[in-house]
Amino acid sequence: MSKISIFLFLILSTKPANAVTLVFSNDVYGELETCGCRSNPMGGLVRKQNYLLSLKDDLLQLDAGNLLFSSLDPPESLKTQQIEQAKTLLKAHDLMKHDAAVPGTKDFAFGVKTFFDLVKKSKIQYLAANLTYKNKHVFPPYKIFKKKNKDGKTIKIGVFGLLHPQLPWPKSIHIKAPIESAKKIISELKKQNVDLIIALTHQGLENDKKLAQNTDGIDFIVGGGSEAFLQTPLKIKKTFILQSSFRNQYIGVIPHLETKKIPESHLEPLEEKWDDPPGKFSEIHKLIDKFKKNLKKLSVIKITKKTNGTKEYGTFPQCVGCHQVQFDFWRKTNHANALKVLYDSKQLYQRECMNCHSLGKSLTAPLQSYETLAIRSYQKEKKSKYGLKKYSLIEEKISPEEITPFLNKIHSADEKKTMFFRKKDPSYLKGTPSQTIHPFKKIWGSVQCEHCHQTQQNHPFSENPQGSQRITEKTCLKCHNYERSNEWFTSDKKLDKKLFKIKLKMISCPRE
Repeated sequence: MSKISIFLFLILSTKPANAVTLVFSNDVYGELETCGCRSNPMGGLVRKQNYLLSLKDDLLQLDAGNLLFSSLDPPESLKTQQIEQAKTLLKAHDLMKHDAAVPGTKDFAFGVKTFFDLVKKSKIQYLAANLTYKNKHVFPPYKIFKKKNKDGKTIKIGVFGLLHPQLPWPKSIHIKAPIESAKKIISELKKQNVDLIIALTHQGLENDKKLAQNTDGIDFIVGGGSEAFLQTPLKIKKTFILQSSFRNQYIGVIPHLETKKIPESHLEPLEEKWDDPPGKFSEIHKLIDKFKKNLKKLSVIKITKKTNGTKEYGTFPQCVGCHQVQFDFWRKTNHANALKVLYDSKQLYQRECMNCHSLGKSLTAPLQSYETLAIRSYQKEKKSKYGLKKYSLIEEKISPEEITPFLNKIHSADEKKTMFFRKKDPSYLKGTPSQTIHPFKKIWGSVQCEHCHQTQQNHPFSENPQGSQRITEKTCLKCHNYERSNEWFTSDKKLDKKLFKIKLKMISCPRE
């Protein structure tokens, strides 16, 4: 090998470290990529990885709990998909060389055993000084990480995990008094001559404040459990408290951690600028794509619990006959085209998303196949042995991938313009939007009449026809909550009443 080759090899194989940088997150809730429902959507693991690769520092990556799941008690129908999603998320964090995490209450959503099995296969070091299971410590109380600063000096950073007993932990999990546990660990770490002490906690901001107030020796508290958006670290005595909002929309960054100063600390928004370059796909991008391709298979599961009184939904093709004016208004709204965002992001079989983006595909239904999102009826000609023509009624199942472009055409078409569904099919549908949907027995896709007006139970032919439900804030907030429609809310997470009225007017059908 020539001298020039050796020189180039040394340059390319050595990553220059400018400083030790702390990167932290909390309450990620299992999110792999940004939810397309939000305006100016931020977040996603691809963006996080690309941002981390832009840093030339020696990184210490920490997560303060609720990394894997978004709910304490998710529907059974989500179990298969969400566990596979959690596995994908952990693999992605392994690729990013994530250092440590602390358990969160929602990480136990599918039981203690499921959580332990998941994290056992990950390279992430889980820490918990005051958690016991069956009277045994499951995770080490702390770990000392050795990082290099810009001068090449080794910095010893002691990180310990801490939880609070007043949070809703599984009954088999016991949490000891946090402040007493912290004092014991701080003493142990000081004996080992660490340069920095970080408490990685899942106990909420108020309890983090109490911890800082009642202990000495903690340099930083990286907290979770309350989704606090601390744009500037909160200082109590000599301790800085950190949180980075939720769902990886922002990640916390503190460069030059070894200096114990925070002038350059900030929350980095994971925006479009951190997407993969066009035509280039990172390993994490490929990993997430693989999970999404598997969603179709994961979307069909049998629910063991029986659901009584399952409602029969009337979908919009049944409403058009009497409500033509309302149909023509509705089809031009974003509600009518609600499947497109899932189609574009390859999430048509994501059960959690389809709960709002389709009708009747409930998370609690006894058995819901998402492979069928519409049923179309047509007459098929059959010849008898005597040469007489006969017709049989065929009911054809239409997939989400096929019905979504059709609904998109309905959404954008002019009323007088001729459109069609499947021109190559000998029984294809041709006509205006209302004419082309006429042969459909059911179309469950998109946000439609009974999302808002309650299930009408065979309306208008029922013996006891129900009146249309009045639309209220509660009706809309079932789906348009803070997580999915954050632009509807103020900075303190309260509904913006003025904006709500504007939004409601945009989708309110005319009476005549």
